[in-house]
Amino acid sequence: MDDSKEKFAEYVSSLPTGSVEKNKTLIGFLELIWDSLSGSSNQNTTANKLDRIENIFWSPPLLEFILERHGPTVNGSSRANLHYWRVNINDWSAEIYKTGKKQLTPMSRKYYASIDAEAVAQLLIQGKYKDPRLEIKSDGNIRVLITKIVPNGGAKLTTIARHKKFRQKLSEILIPHGWVEITPHFWRPPKHNPT
Repeated sequence: MDDSKEKFAEYVSSLPTGSVEKNKTLIGFLELIWDSLSGSSNQNTTANKLDRIENIFWSPPLLEFILERHGPTVNGSSRANLHYWRVNINDWSAEIYKTGKKQLTPMSRKYYASIDAEAVAQLLIQGKYKDPRLEIKSDGNIRVLITKIVPNGGAKLTTIARHKKFRQKLSEILIPHGWVEITPHFWRPPKHNPT
């Protein structure tokens, strides 16, 4: 056993069984041995992330803790991933034994695509094209300005799913009325359709 593992084992063995308060000494020892633990690189977990551990629990020979990861927030998610880690000082292994989620900011409000699709469809069917959600093109086709209809600002995947749902609902209403979607969000009115 190398010196850093020996010091870590000595330190954690001196701790009382149960919850452990987060402290610089524990984090420092754990960071020193982290890369040498089998399984420690799971989910690209590197030693420099260990200063975020929470809910530390010592039950010899296991040190358990939760590590909050913010990867999903890069794409606008309001949740962080939680990785529940277990370090075994008998075989010098580390494993994620459970995962979860933590809500960091309030979730986006529920979006009802059918309500917006119905409103836009009625504008189009009734020929009321002078609306901030619509743009009349020189060829007579109408562009639906999706960003003025579907709320933005949430997770990227949520926004994409909402755009898709709106488009699907709008198609269900307009196609039976003779409208043709030329490309996404560009519609040809029935009077312009060749017979």
